[in-house]
Amino acid sequence: SFAAQTARVGEALDSLGVTRALLVAQSSSASIAFRLAVARPSLVRGVLSIDGGPSESASTPGMRKAFKLGGFVAKLAMDESKLRHDVRREIVRNSGDTTWITDAVIRHYTAGQTADLSGSIDAFERMSKSKEPASLGARLHHFTGPVRLLVGEVEHPSEIPDEQRELLRDRLTDFAADTVPGSGQFIHEEQPHVVVDAVAELHRAAGE
Repeated sequence: SFAAQTARVGEALDSLGVTRALLVAQSSSASIAFRLAVARPSLVRGVLSIDGGPSESASTPGMRKAFKLGGFVAKLAMDESKLRHDVRREIVRNSGDTTWITDAVIRHYTAGQTADLSGSIDAFERMSKSKEPASLGARLHHFTGPVRLLVGEVEHPSEIPDEQRELLRDRLTDFAADTVPGSGQFIHEEQPHVVVDAVAELHRAAGE
C-alpha cells in the first residue's frame, strides 16, 4: 500500500538523520510524498510533484485486471524481453519528446524487475490487492508547506485526473501548478532543466 511505502521512506530518512526535506516525486510516487508530508510534517519542507496526484490507491484498474487470474498466469506470460517491450511502449505513450528513450534507458528502467522477475510480479500483485487505512484527500489540509505541480502539456494516458488537481487546489494552503509545453509524463527526462528550476523555486518558497 502507499501507506506502507510511506512508512518505509520515513524510516529511511530517519536512519539518515534527514529532516525538513524537499521531496521530488514523479507519477504515482507523488502519493507517497503527499502522505509523508501529511503524516510527518517535520520531515517535509515542501513537495514537487512531477505529473503525479494524490491517488488514493496503489492499485490501478489495469493492474487489477492483469492480476484477476492471479500472479501465476502473469508469470507464465512474462519474460525479460516482453517486460522491456511493454515498458518501452508505455513510456513512449506517455512522453511528448521520445528522443530520450533508448535501449540503454529501457534496460536501466527495468533493471530492478529483471533482477527478480518473479518477486516483482508478486509485489505488483500485492499492490493490486492493497487497501489504504485512511483517505489522503481528507488529510491533505494538514500539510501547510509549499506544494508545486508540474504537468506535461502533451496529452497522455497516465495524466492526472481533473478531480485530483482540484483536490490539491482546494485542500492545500500553498499550491501552484505549471504546465510544461512539449512534455508528457516524464518531464524530468524530457526537460530536466524545468525540474531543476522548479526545485530552486520550491526551496525559496519553503524558506530555511
